[in-house]
Amino acid sequence: MIRQIQENPEAGRDQDLVLLVPARAAGMLLRHADQLLAAAPDHEQLQALRAKTEAVLIAWYHRAEKALRPRPMPLARTAGYQAEMVLSLARLFSTAPSGTPGPAVRDDR
Repeated sequence: MIRQIQENPEAGRDQDLVLLVPARAAGMLLRHADQLLAAAPDHEQLQALRAKTEAVLIAWYHRAEKALRPRPMPLARTAGYQAEMVLSLARLFSTAPSGTPGPAVRDDR
């Protein structure tokens, strides 16, 4: 979607790319809640958290669908973008000065 906007800035004028990261995080939280509920299906607080997360995700999805007007992309290309992001983050944290906030990096060599 970002590339589409770069190629045609006028068409992307009203795009709300801010939705992408929180929607992705909500989706991951929903999958995690599903895994936890598989082990404890009667856990009421977890059921409530899952329902609330799903409601928020659906609302964001509908908002993003209207705002972003996505077009289909092959799975291999999507996976490539995700791999590039992971490698970019790894490079970023490998060059960050000591004490920089970020994920803990373990060296188990």
